[in-house]
Amino acid sequence: MEREVLQRKLTLETAPVHVAPGGSVLYHLKGRARGIGEVLIALREETAYGMCDVVTLGEDEVDVAIYFGRADEASVLEVLEKHSGIETSREELAEAIQMTGLSMRARNQVIDVLK
Repeated sequence: MEREVLQRKLTLETAPVHVAPGGSVLYHLKGRARGIGEVLIALREETAYGMCDVVTLGEDEVDVAIYFGRADEASVLEVLEKHSGIETSREELAEAIQMTGLSMRARNQVIDVLK
């Protein structure tokens, strides 16, 4: 998958989305690239999560879709509370869903561009 992220063209590997037993949630995080990058780095230290997509919304604004097991949602919300200026929206992912996201390597490429 090719994406232009903040005026940088990235070729991102894809991988199947793994829905955790008991279900997963998908969060869209919208805001300034650097702030989103900081959140993603902090989350990486707290819990396992994957990334579905990244879209550049403006010169320095992005929308990043991440997913994680429902059991980790409290940890994610705790990290988000420490960062202001980020809009979120939430969707449930059922266990039977089949979708493609980014590989962990691709997720880390995106984080490197955002920070």
